Amino acid sequence: MTTYDRAKTINSLAVAMGMQPVSRKDMTRYDTARGTLYCNDKPIDLSNIGAAISYFETMKSKALRSLSPESQVVAGYYSSAIDALRYVEQKTAEESGNPAV
Repeated sequence: MTTYDRAKTINSLAVAMGMQPVSRKDMTRYDTARGTLYCNDKPIDLSNIGAAISYFETMKSKALRSLSPESQVVAGYYSSAIDALRYVEQKTAEESGNPAV
């Protein structure tokens, strides 16, 4: 099993994109006692993630109905957001001990 330092990976990406490294206290963390993921000190629970996925799926559907090339690009952005949120949803569920999401 390969392990990695998540904070180091995020900071490396930030520096590569011209940003300042993020301090450890600002990193995303998971509170096992509450079953809540925190990102920049804002709580993100499974119901928030589910609502966000629903929103982006609706917006993607609307964008795909348009014939403009710009709307197709925007639909791709929505797909990326949906995939990222599903990943966070899966990881949050696994870390909370409920991998059936």
